[in-house]
Amino acid sequence: MHGKKIGNESLILHSHEEIRDDDKGVDLGQEFSAKVVKYDPTNGDDWDFQVTILDGPNAGKTGWMLSDFLEDDRGELVDQFSKATAWETLPGGPSSK
Repeated sequence: MHGKKIGNESLILHSHEEIRDDDKGVDLGQEFSAKVVKYDPTNGDDWDFQVTILDGPNAGKTGWMLSDFLEDDRGELVDQFSKATAWETLPGGPSSK
């Protein structure tokens, strides 16, 4: 994925999944490319997005961030899934009655 800074929000990579006052993190600048390691939208008040940075001065670092304000190359938010479909039962499987 490719993240870009939106507005005044900082792109900070944190070392812990839990939000901590002592974890100031690493500023990733205006944009970055990363490989998604883990995304957990149910993570409550903690960071929900674990990535490994692929380029720039922070290449190779793995950490956590909040996905809410990150855009991909198409300008879409990374925590949104375009054309996603949710089914009560799988197609071709037994129907619920």
